[in-house]
This record gives sequence, structure tokens and C-alpha cells, in this order.
Amino acid sequence: ATRYDRCPNAFFSAIALATTGIFWL
Repeated sequence: ATRYDRCPNAFFSAIALATTGIFWL
């Protein structure tokens, strides 16, 4: 979780992308 603390924006983008993908499925 340390690497995600350095890039919280990238982590948030990954969650948003996954949520969008599941939504469209």
C-alpha cells in the first residue's frame, strides 16, 4: 500500500476505470 500512497491519483483512476468497466458490462 506504500506505492499507492505515493500515487493516490493513479490508484483512484484504477478504481474509477474498474467501476466504469463493470458498469458498462
